[in-house]
Amino acid sequence: KLMLGVPMLPDDGPDSIAEGARGDYNQYFRALAQNLVRYGQASSSLRIGWEMNGTWYRWSAVADPSGWIAYYRQIVTTMRSVPGAHFTFVWNPNIGTRSMDAAAAYPGDAYVDEIGMDVYDWEWNTPEATPQSRWDWILTHPNGLNWLADFGQAHFKPISLPEWGLARPEENTNGGGGDDPYYIRQMLEWCATHDVAHESYFNYGSHRLASFPEAARAYRSSIQELARLAAMS
Repeated sequence: KLMLGVPMLPDDGPDSIAEGARGDYNQYFRALAQNLVRYGQASSSLRIGWEMNGTWYRWSAVADPSGWIAYYRQIVTTMRSVPGAHFTFVWNPNIGTRSMDAAAAYPGDAYVDEIGMDVYDWEWNTPEATPQSRWDWILTHPNGLNWLADFGQAHFKPISLPEWGLARPEENTNGGGGDDPYYIRQMLEWCATHDVAHESYFNYGSHRLASFPEAARAYRSSIQELARLAAMS
């Protein structure tokens, strides 16, 4: 099944959330939906404006949550209207509340099919964190994994981890865990013990497993063990 991160705005230019909220860009999302249907991807999962609770993308919801919600609803309504469309729309914040509480940008159950979260192995601004304390932060921080499980259950939506991965120590102001097999094992076990629809390790750039040999071995052994247990159940 194809999963796409769908930007709400280009990287630069005059385009804005406010214009999207008015429906000014609906034709682009209609064309995207038509192309996906035409090429046999009518059941794709679409992460519309992912990580909106941060400030690093132009479609950030931090400055205007209500405008972001209105724009998201325009996109979903437009793409659903295309004949043959059966998309899964994934509302996909980033872990944490450094910029805003993700719930302030929730578009409503009628516009969300799945609730995802991007979770990397760091504890912001905490270079001295141990693997155990980082994992505790990931679990218990507002808008952390415990919140994800509870929020999904409260809204009767499946949950997912569209992006998760290791992080170098210099990332996020020296908060990354580097070659951290503990994080790998905990993440996969958490997925196995919660109603996670799917997970996707972000095996790209500085997060590549090949750069972290201990964690890569933990990933392989954990996946094999989970597969063995699944086969026995």
